[in-house]
Amino acid sequence: MGNPLRVMALWAETRLALSVPVRTLSDDDAFELMMDLAELGEITLFDKVVTDNFGKITSHRAGQQTKIVPMMAGLPFLKARGDNHGPNGSVSAVQQTFFAPTPSFAIVLYKLAKMLIDDWGAKQVVYGGIGVGGNAAVTDCHSTGHCVDFYGADTKRGSFDVRQDWWSRPVYDSAGNIHPSEGKGWALDKWKNETNTYYRLAMSPEPQDAAAAEFFSPSTSSPTTRLAPKLSTSIRWSSVPE
Repeated sequence: MGNPLRVMALWAETRLALSVPVRTLSDDDAFELMMDLAELGEITLFDKVVTDNFGKITSHRAGQQTKIVPMMAGLPFLKARGDNHGPNGSVSAVQQTFFAPTPSFAIVLYKLAKMLIDDWGAKQVVYGGIGVGGNAAVTDCHSTGHCVDFYGADTKRGSFDVRQDWWSRPVYDSAGNIHPSEGKGWALDKWKNETNTYYRLAMSPEPQDAAAAEFFSPSTSSPTTRLAPKLSTSIRWSSVPE
């Protein structure tokens, strides 16, 4: 974009549109906002934009999945490996050529990226299931581009992995004792028959859990919790291999 006035006007329009919950946007509004972000260089479309003789975009459509280069606001999104059965689900994540969210969910991912950058100094995000599900024979919110499995992020305040820093951590009770568990491996239930569950990291007396407790917290300080009221779609913490 070579016209500074056009850039300023587009940014003003875009910031206003980004300030409202995604769930309130129509398909057309979400599509227009996605295309504005692409014009501003905040996201990169994988396929070339094609228009007809009247200037109407024919290569991309409102409400339909769009191939996007996995980088939002300059933040790389790396895909987790489904065959990673180790203690850290984010290890060996790889950059894909594209993922395929709907325009609405592309806005959700952009907002998530901006929040992680602004609040945590994020350097990369590890994800799964944007535009593809775990089973090709099943149509779900992942295969239709409305959901993401969030595996973790590298930030200036440390690296956080759902499997390593949340799921695998012990559950403590209010007295500082480890809660009884049952099972083993991926079937391990750290809550056993507990019916009054709570945010497990909040009770941890271990210093290593402090930063992760804030990052994954259900409180308003958590990036994903702050974003949640603005979502019309799903971000799921992913701890086990797909």
